[in-house]
Amino acid sequence: NPTKRLTIQAGGDAIFTGNVGIGTTLPDAKLEIKKQTTWGTLDNQVIYINNTGTGGNTGLLHDMGSITWRSGNVNTAAISGIRNTPGSGNNVDLRFTTATQSGGQQTSMTILANGNVGIGTTSPAKKLHVKESTTATYAAYIENSIAGGDYLAMIGDAGDNVFEFDSGGTGG
Repeated sequence: NPTKRLTIQAGGDAIFTGNVGIGTTLPDAKLEIKKQTTWGTLDNQVIYINNTGTGGNTGLLHDMGSITWRSGNVNTAAISGIRNTPGSGNNVDLRFTTATQSGGQQTSMTILANGNVGIGTTSPAKKLHVKESTTATYAAYIENSIAGGDYLAMIGDAGDNVFEFDSGGTGG
């Protein structure tokens, strides 16, 4: 008796049992996508998330598509493309969300279309913006485990150290 691997339901949903391979005949996981690329080429798309939706309230943020991890019925993490100026162009941010202990969702990191990165904020004002708003603790923690190594240096436009904290706890 042959084993049934694919079922197409009346609503159009397809159910597949086993592993699915795209570009491979021997997939090692539930979904394996394999593409031979050329080194030195920066145009090697493997997956497209293409949202062709129209209409709705163009004044609101719009989720262009997500990759979501789930545990049972709970979304535990996601990476989403969020159109941040829906009515005026294609400025798309990346938002990384994680689940809280109670099962809710929180945005843990945002990368704006202009390159600003926010940890703890969805509207970073500079290239790196770290915000702590839940407990009275450090907003950032920098650790160097190499003996005698420096912890933090600010480099000026001429390449020289403008400010440095060293392993002795001194700065200058």
